[in-house]
Amino acid sequence: MHFCCSQCRYQFCSGCNNPFHTTCAVDECSVSGLHAHHPRDCLFYLRDWEPSRLQALLQNNGVAFNTEPPPGTQTGLCGVIEQKDEGGQQPDSACGAQTQPGHAGLCEKHYREYLVSLINSHSIDPAPLYSSSELLLACRRYKVDDARRDGEDGEAGFTYYSSLLQKLMDEVPLGDKVPRKK
Repeated sequence: MHFCCSQCRYQFCSGCNNPFHTTCAVDECSVSGLHAHHPRDCLFYLRDWEPSRLQALLQNNGVAFNTEPPPGTQTGLCGVIEQKDEGGQQPDSACGAQTQPGHAGLCEKHYREYLVSLINSHSIDPAPLYSSSELLLACRRYKVDDARRDGEDGEAGFTYYSSLLQKLMDEVPLGDKVPRKK
C-alpha cells in the first residue's frame, strides 16, 4: 500500500497513486502525521472487504471475474510474483501463501487485490454496498453534510440513508488517479 521510490523517496499509495505527506495541503484535514487521501474505491479501504462482498459489487455491475485458476497452473500455493525485502536485497519471488477454493488460484490477499483492480478498471463505486455506519463514516471523511433532519426514523430513516448515499456519490466522485479504463 505505502510505496516509496528508491531513487527520489517520493511516497505514494499503490492503490490510488495519491501521495503520502506529513504536512497536508487540504485545508479541512486534521491529520498531522504521515497520511494520504484515498478515494473510496482505493485498495486502502477495499482490502478489508470479504471477497464475497467484492464479488457482489462486481456482479451488481455486470462485471465478470475469475474463480477458477487458469488452465495448466499449479494449485495450492499462490504464484503471484512479489518483491520481498530480505537482508537488504529485494529479490522477486512467488508469494507462496496457501490458495483458497474459488479464488482463481490466488491467496486471499492477492484475490482481493485482483477483485479491487476489476472494480477500479470499471470505475465501480463501492458506496451502494456500504452499511449505514460505513456511509456515515465516508460522509464525515469526505466532508459531506450528514446532518439528520428531525423525525427521520423508521421508513424516513431509509429515505435519509438513500438520499445521503446519493449525496455522497454526487458530491465526491471517484478519484482520477486510480487506474481505470478510459
